[in-house]
Amino acid sequence: MFFKKDAQPTKTTQVNIGGTRVGIVGLDEAVEAVARTGTEIGARLVEILKEHNYIPAGAEEEYRRDLTRYYRMKMGLPVDEPAVAPGTVEVKVFGPGCARCKQMYEQVLDIVAAEGIVANVEYVNDMAEMAAHGVLITPALMINGTVKVAGKMPSRGELVAWLKEADTPPSK
Repeated sequence: MFFKKDAQPTKTTQVNIGGTRVGIVGLDEAVEAVARTGTEIGARLVEILKEHNYIPAGAEEEYRRDLTRYYRMKMGLPVDEPAVAPGTVEVKVFGPGCARCKQMYEQVLDIVAAEGIVANVEYVNDMAEMAAHGVLITPALMINGTVKVAGKMPSRGELVAWLKEADTPPSK
């Protein structure tokens, strides 16, 4: 058990599992617990999260794979590009790991969860990948392939507006 006695996880984090956005209670706490143990990431995350979340037996392999990806993103480790479901907003926060860059990443995750936006949010700290996207100053934010801001921290209102705009399907 990774929670303190009688403590229940309260934060729900949305994550892409098999192309579907799923809310998982206690995910960030589980990631921290797994980081301390160094055990097999995906299987351990599923084991921990089953205590407070319903994880269908037939979907455990998808959960293991996608939770491992989430863990690697949170830890700033390289990840394979996921298969993205249609309509998913692609968000990349670029930064070397500084406080402002991490703050932008966390704020984007919070907004996506609060607004129910279906998004794949990635933290990119690889300088070569930043340069490949034309990002030369951080923090930087890319939404659906377009750099929205670089070199400054946008307001929460600006982030919400950009993410909602990207989540709105084009009118016909």
